[in-house]
Amino acid sequence: MNKHRLFLIRVSVVSVLCLLLSLGASVILEPKFYNDKAIATTVTFRSFYAMQKDTVDVLFAGSSHAVCGYSPQYLYDHFGIRSFNLGSDEQNMIITYYWLKEALKYQKPSAVVLDTVICFDLDIAENNINEPSVRKAIDPMRLSLNKINAVNDFVRINPAESKLSYYIPALRFHERWKNLEYYDLHFFEKQSYDMKGYSLLTNKTEPFEYHPFTVETDEQSTMVPLMKEYLNRITELCSDHGIKLILVKTPCYQASYAKYNTLRQYADENGLDYYDYNLKELYDLINFDFSEDMSDPGHANVYGAEKLTEHIGQILSGTIPAVEDSQWILSRDYYCQKKEQKPQKDN
Repeated sequence: MNKHRLFLIRVSVVSVLCLLLSLGASVILEPKFYNDKAIATTVTFRSFYAMQKDTVDVLFAGSSHAVCGYSPQYLYDHFGIRSFNLGSDEQNMIITYYWLKEALKYQKPSAVVLDTVICFDLDIAENNINEPSVRKAIDPMRLSLNKINAVNDFVRINPAESKLSYYIPALRFHERWKNLEYYDLHFFEKQSYDMKGYSLLTNKTEPFEYHPFTVETDEQSTMVPLMKEYLNRITELCSDHGIKLILVKTPCYQASYAKYNTLRQYADENGLDYYDYNLKELYDLINFDFSEDMSDPGHANVYGAEKLTEHIGQILSGTIPAVEDSQWILSRDYYCQKKEQKPQKDN
């Protein structure tokens, strides 16, 4: 009996040690995305966890269109409204839903501004997102029921993925040891990227023919059923928490009047505000210029982002009071420095 008990103890100790080694290896091998020129996703989510509790009044969410389209620093500097941009690469409505649920554990926002490009088929995958982009958003999420449910949903949709690898990333990234960089080995160092999730781009798009909507149509586009299902969940989640949900679409080549009609109807049916800046009326109202205010045909640069953020600020300023907060005051100089940097040219 004693020998049997001793054997079980040894097995348990070895199992725990193996688990700890695997988790330690995961911390090193997991891609960090600290130095991405466009979207430093890992820094975005870990920075969110570092925010003081109950200090964020507005959350921006959505794909890279939202990440590049809305500047929390500008919103604070001009309206005193404290916000954070929780967008990420190809962020579909599943990720948005679970990250909003996660965010509500730490913050009590009065409003959520959600970009809607991902509602429609983007010819990426069945759920409008590639596996690397899922990892960028889910891997930094703290272990919680939200993470477990998100992983379960993604694996249910794509059974080829390994559920366990979301909890022990070393199983997925075991070959990355060949390409480890400085930040992989110094993961406890404080990162200097302090944009509250926003991606500041200063370059301007190459010549691209774009015209805001001028011809109306009764046609409608069909939302991807899975995206509509989770958009419904987001709408219900915001309603349950008394959060004002604002649907938006930044200027981009993927927009269409048929998509606008679909989302306009959805917004009306659910009592939501919806602003599509591809409509000529709104496009002209904010004085948007595609050739000057876009980094590429799909993403706003800092000049366009400030115009989009200015309009949202005007909408929110009547209901969300200005607050002095050192978290945004201390990042002001960094934002100005990044804005003044010249865009890097590709070799």
